[in-house]
Amino acid sequence: DPGLAGFVRASLNALNPQEPISDPLGHGTQMAYIAAGIVKPYGAPAGGGGAVSVIPIRAIDDNGFTSNFTIMRSIDFALDQGARVLNLSWGAETRSGFLEDALDYAASKGIFIVASAGNSPTGKETYPAAYSSAIGVGALDPDGKTWENSNYGSFITVYAPGFAKLPVGYKGEPGLYAGTSISAAFVANRIAGYLSLNPNAT
Repeated sequence: DPGLAGFVRASLNALNPQEPISDPLGHGTQMAYIAAGIVKPYGAPAGGGGAVSVIPIRAIDDNGFTSNFTIMRSIDFALDQGARVLNLSWGAETRSGFLEDALDYAASKGIFIVASAGNSPTGKETYPAAYSSAIGVGALDPDGKTWENSNYGSFITVYAPGFAKLPVGYKGEPGLYAGTSISAAFVANRIAGYLSLNPNAT
């Protein structure tokens, strides 16, 4: 998206590296706006979390499918580009030993992993948010209260603002959107901003 052009450090279509990255549905572009700090969610605290560069990687197709190879290609690319934070604004209730190991590997290389907890208040663990290497993020409404559709449970590390007015739509028009995806991307931005000032932080 033109509004992101100055913030994109590198990008990869991990599904097909010979093709340029694209986002027909809009969700990834929305999250890039939040993660870069261009758009701040409603209720976001003042100060900190300014603009940072992003490395968009398309690892999941329009039907929600990916592969072990694609995930590893994505992580390796992020590492090669010097990424410090990996935002995963997606998830499922199915646990994957491979994905858990892959994220443990990324964490061992110094990457902070942030993942959304899910938009159904079931209390069931959602992955990758529930992996020990990840910071699981739930959503707050603009008043600072837990959003009624946010998942919950002991696997969630932090709750963060989850409502934002976005210049790109997801399967629809630009406007107001809500979800733990936004919350996770916001937390990723905050961590990235802190690391830019404190590069040796753990």
